[in-house]
Amino acid sequence: MRQLVNQSINDFLKIWLFVEGPERILAWAASYDSTIEWENLYAHNCDACRALFSDPRVQSVIQNNYHKRIDDVLRQYAIFSVMPGVKVPIINDSVDKELPLSELSGDASRSTLVQITHG
Repeated sequence: MRQLVNQSINDFLKIWLFVEGPERILAWAASYDSTIEWENLYAHNCDACRALFSDPRVQSVIQNNYHKRIDDVLRQYAIFSVMPGVKVPIINDSVDKELPLSELSGDASRSTLVQITHG
C-alpha cells in the first residue's frame, strides 16, 4: 500500500484531484468542450471522479491541456504540503465560468479560498 501512495505523488492527475477535486476538474474540462455536462449530475465525489476517468471527451481535454494547470496545481499542493490547513487560492475555480479559464491570470481577486485539511 505504501508503494502505491508513493507512486501516486508522482502522478499529476492524482495530485490535481487531491488539490481541487473531480468537479472542479470537470468544470475546467467543460470550459474547453461545451458538450461535457457535469453540473448537478453527481451525488458523490466518487461519481464525478468516475466520469472524469471514463468520459473520452474529458480525457481528451485533460490530455491536450493539462500543462496549462501544472504550475497552479503544484503551487497549491506545495503550500498544502508545508502548511496543512492553510487556505489555498483556487485561481481557476468554476465560479469564473463566464471567462474562458485559459484567459484567467493569477490575479487573487478572481480566486476562491478553499481550506484544505488533513483527513
